[in-house]
Amino acid sequence: ELLPLAVNGIADYGNCLGVPNVGGDLHLGACFNKNPLMNAACLGLVQKEHIVLGHVVPQGELVCVGGRTGREGVGGACMASASLPANESDITKLKPTVQTGDPFLERLLLEACTELAEAGLLAGMQDLGAGGLMCAAFEMLQRGRVRSRAPLSCYVFPGRLPTKGGEYLETGEAMMSESQERMLLCIPVENRKAVHAILGKWD
Repeated sequence: ELLPLAVNGIADYGNCLGVPNVGGDLHLGACFNKNPLMNAACLGLVQKEHIVLGHVVPQGELVCVGGRTGREGVGGACMASASLPANESDITKLKPTVQTGDPFLERLLLEACTELAEAGLLAGMQDLGAGGLMCAAFEMLQRGRVRSRAPLSCYVFPGRLPTKGGEYLETGEAMMSESQERMLLCIPVENRKAVHAILGKWD
């Protein structure tokens, strides 16, 4: 009953985003019968010279761009590993852990990030997925440490994140939010003005 809806969800988001779904396949694993987990993948081609790695560099600054940060998705990664209750009222309580997607905003973010990458203005870029800003910043720092062999670190100011509806978020909520349509960019300081101009162009 729910399986067609899951497939439609991926296709509908992709079509609204402007990425045509020209084919697809679905495989079911019995090991997930009692604790459902869905992995979705999109395959495509990219020119090697246009790949932007998800790492930081010395003298770079991290900038979070895209959608506003909200409470939805906080604890989503933990929920994905938990056993779901059979009681419907208990399931309703889990709703705040589920992210709300906005494919039209994602399209603007896609265009902006593509233009930034093609202009060679980024030192690194990663999407904010499970664990939100906390995990993305840590992962980019860790990769940067490995590549540069430098003891890189950063300051994060979660209070500066624009929030949905201007609501107040606790520091932990802002850091762990899994709100969709957000990217973390590493920008060489000298490129700051050019990057901000392109981001402003795409609103």
